[in-house]
Amino acid sequence: MAKIGLTKAKLEGKGKVPVHEGAGRKPFVLGQPLMWPELIDRLPTRMRELHNWCTKYSSEGNIMFVARIKDSHFHRGMDDVWIELVNLWDLYHQDALDKSLLSTFCM
Repeated sequence: MAKIGLTKAKLEGKGKVPVHEGAGRKPFVLGQPLMWPELIDRLPTRMRELHNWCTKYSSEGNIMFVARIKDSHFHRGMDDVWIELVNLWDLYHQDALDKSLLSTFCM
């Protein structure tokens, strides 16, 4: 504890513990990254690729995209699920998720 400067008061919540700005919520803005820039490199490969695609796609003014589902996914015929980009922001911030995003994830 002495090496990192952690005191008993900080452990009990009485002292002030510094919090990284990435722990806060970055607001959703079209064309802007979904997360704090210093945290993007820590994402798994596919999450980083999705993040890069989403940032590029939203910078073109798009607010949602379509995901095609097959009959074998839900046994209701082929259909499209529309996903708003703000729902991906919720995913990256581990916030409330939309039904369309969860349905697509389950496929």
